[in-house]
Amino acid sequence: MKIALLGSGSESLAVARSLIKFGHTITHIGPVTKKKKSDLVDIEKLLNYPKKVVNHKELMKFGVTDILLISYAPIIESQFLKKARFLNIHYALLPRFRGMHGLYWSIINDEKKVGYTLHMVDNEIDHGPVFHQKSIKISDNDTIHEIRNKIDKMVEKEVGKIILQIESGKKPTKQNHKNASFVSKRYEKDSLVNWNWSSRLIFNYIRALCPPYTSGAFTFWKGKKIILLKATFLKSKFYISTVGKIVSFQAKSAIVKCCDTVIQIDLVSFERKIYKPKDLFKIGDKFE
Repeated sequence: MKIALLGSGSESLAVARSLIKFGHTITHIGPVTKKKKSDLVDIEKLLNYPKKVVNHKELMKFGVTDILLISYAPIIESQFLKKARFLNIHYALLPRFRGMHGLYWSIINDEKKVGYTLHMVDNEIDHGPVFHQKSIKISDNDTIHEIRNKIDKMVEKEVGKIILQIESGKKPTKQNHKNASFVSKRYEKDSLVNWNWSSRLIFNYIRALCPPYTSGAFTFWKGKKIILLKATFLKSKFYISTVGKIVSFQAKSAIVKCCDTVIQIDLVSFERKIYKPKDLFKIGDKFE
């Protein structure tokens, strides 16, 4: 199939590799502007520098009829949906977690499975019928890094093959819209930890928001910002104390009171330096 690819990040590179492996021709890539080039450098090299476009609207000038989107934010207007077939790869298990940053929200929501969905684009967000979906189980040892890498590998292995099936007439399956859930775009301020949350929710926040994919889950200590890089979920610890207070240390990790039990904070960043908590804090210190 001759297909245009619009997207960014490691996931778009995984898609490009898969398409090439299964014999497809990527005719155009984007979005490429003066301000946004770095995400597509590796893809350009992989494809021997194909034609570059700013957005899906520009593609219409070239008569492109098949377009694959991944991590592409703009909404596709109805008039363009009539002119070309738009496919989308969404890093979440539709119909749940429709919208921006579905994978982050899946981890925060303590989902036991995550994955990706390849579906048709229609007039509503992540609403179109599904061609393919694949899930993986996640464990407490998985952060956003491990999870994204696992899904990228699945995408590279499978997507090119599914596109061949679509080219041969594979039909999509309608989503069960009754089971749909929706999520919104996350901003840096949304990564502030509230120590009145449960220890499980705080643990999921920290592992879902690991840098560099976001600036990281954060808190404040003596009015100064602390990035929470790594945590351990403790299933049976119980303390009565003020929330946000460091009640003890486990080796160099801090045990911090939450609304229910405690959480173990293993690694933090302060003023661009990485610390073991015991090297920076003391028992009785309180996160704000």
